[in-house]
Amino acid sequence: MLTGKQLTYTLLSTATFFFPTLVRAEANTNAYPAEVVQSFMQECTEKSGKKQVCACVLDRIQDDYDLEQFSKLEKKYRATGKIPKEVKKFMFGCVASNLANN
Repeated sequence: MLTGKQLTYTLLSTATFFFPTLVRAEANTNAYPAEVVQSFMQECTEKSGKKQVCACVLDRIQDDYDLEQFSKLEKKYRATGKIPKEVKKFMFGCVASNLANN
C-alpha cells in the first residue's frame, strides 16, 4: 500500500496521461471514447494502486476539458515530459480527498 506522499509522487511521475472518464457521464457533456478511459484506468491503477484516485482525476479533467482540449494537454505532456499544471491541481485534490476519506 502506498503512503499519501508515495501516491502523489506516483501519480505525478507516471507516464500515464490519458485522462478522460465516464464515471459521471450523466452529468458530463465531455464523454471521451471508452478505449481512452480504459487505457488510462488500467495504467494509472497499475502504477498507483488507487483506482478511486485515478477515477477522480479522470472525472475532474473530463468535467473541464473536451476531447480536443484534452488532446492539446496530452501533446503538451508528451512534448515536455511534464504533467501540465492544469492537471496537477486535479491530482492533488483527488489525493487529498482520498486521504481524508480513509
